[in-house]
Amino acid sequence: MTVALNRELIENDYIVFSYGNNKRLIIVFVDEEYGLNEVSFPINTCLVYIEETLEEEVKKTKCPCVIGLGNDLMRLFSVNPDLESKQLNIDNVDECQVELYE
Repeated sequence: MTVALNRELIENDYIVFSYGNNKRLIIVFVDEEYGLNEVSFPINTCLVYIEETLEEEVKKTKCPCVIGLGNDLMRLFSVNPDLESKQLNIDNVDECQVELYE
């Protein structure tokens, strides 16, 4: 199953997409600016994981957030070749898709 990502799916810095047999794709976006000794720097990244409910246990598997990479549960990709090997973030989420494996 392929899911097209976009900013409209983001609620409170999260994208949550339920699929398959008790699985959820969860993407947490971090878009902050931090300062240290009068020097500030932006943090624009995300955390991607698959959450699977197994009877009374919830299994969380961290997944790659680099466009073009995947694992046995998912693959993050874009039709824009300039995004290959870049990290998924708020700025490029509209151009990305996730292929989810059951």
